[in-house]
Amino acid sequence: MKKTLLILLCSLSCSFALNDTTNAGFFLKLEQELRADYTTCTGDSTRIPVKELIRWKHWTDSMIALPGFSAIEKAYKTETGKSPVTDGPCAVLGWKWAKDSIAAIKAREAEAKKKSDAEVRAESLAVRTEITSLKGRPDLLGGIPLGASRRAFFWQAARRGFGPFTDQGSYLICSHVPLGGRTWLGAFYFDTLGLCRFELEGTPYGADSIDNIVRADAEMLAAQFEKTIGSRPQQTNRVSRDEIKEGEIAIVKAWSQTAWSVATGLSRHGYRYFAKVVVTNRPLPLQ
Repeated sequence: MKKTLLILLCSLSCSFALNDTTNAGFFLKLEQELRADYTTCTGDSTRIPVKELIRWKHWTDSMIALPGFSAIEKAYKTETGKSPVTDGPCAVLGWKWAKDSIAAIKAREAEAKKKSDAEVRAESLAVRTEITSLKGRPDLLGGIPLGASRRAFFWQAARRGFGPFTDQGSYLICSHVPLGGRTWLGAFYFDTLGLCRFELEGTPYGADSIDNIVRADAEMLAAQFEKTIGSRPQQTNRVSRDEIKEGEIAIVKAWSQTAWSVATGLSRHGYRYFAKVVVTNRPLPLQ
């Protein structure tokens, strides 16, 4: 869909008065086309709100803008014999998602076959014992406390639907981290003592979406961690667009204790902006 479609649908979602039958039919057709794209790309035929359609469209645009998308299109053409130009980016993204999901399932099945039932029970017991020994450590990710070993982290993460992972040596990248009814991009860092830091990032958007989408995502993250921590943030800041720096987090809300800290806020990569949270086993620097 062209950018014009988003502008028009934004107008529709803002409840513009459409008294003219022709205009109403025009907007309805545009909405139907976007819903068809959404169903093709996700396999979900649920009639979601128009605002959610617009949010999803922003996500597909950010995926298509990735430098590696042309390679995905080439693989699509090679493996399916279909034209990515004719089928459109939604079909390509849907194929890629399904392929990655199937590959992840096959990898887990292959790994499971290598282990006997006794080995699985022994590993499960070892992980439970380790997690129990870490009860005094901060647990800000639902059963995966700071200090958890890689083995314990993978075991607990798999039970919570995280994945797939990419091992970067000292840290792991996870493209699907469920939290608060949403999924986030995650990075998990380890040192000699175990999990020492993790970062979650939301979907990137253009600068025109900072105020109406990106800030809302940051508020959602802050609300989720406020619920987990059980207290209001110790630090709250108003962040202007100019304060959002690439590769950094412009802190909106934060909590800090001797053995941990949580900072939620905004960041960017190039001209794409997103919500972010950074959790570490250290207190925040004094302001």
